Amino acid sequence: AGSLAQLTMIVGTFVVGYLTTKRGWGRKPFYVAHLAVHPIRVLLLLLCLWTNASSFWLASTELVGGLTGALGIVNAFMRADILFGSGRFNVVDGVQATIR
Repeated sequence: AGSLAQLTMIVGTFVVGYLTTKRGWGRKPFYVAHLAVHPIRVLLLLLCLWTNASSFWLASTELVGGLTGALGIVNAFMRADILFGSGRFNVVDGVQATIR
């Protein structure tokens, strides 16, 4: 099941990279999508935890986990855009890693 999340992340990262650079979609739509997918992932995880989850629900949790990972790459780029020239990127990166 872990390889399903990794495959989704690999494909999703290529798609996000292509759409942000070649198609000119920018980073903000993917950042918003990244933030919107996290509650869905939490609900799926809770569903798997509280019920006798079948393999379908576990696989869907892995797919959504891979999707959040693929969209999460935009998070670092958004921080770099916001903090450009301030010298505080590593501080904010450390704070965000601590919060996660």
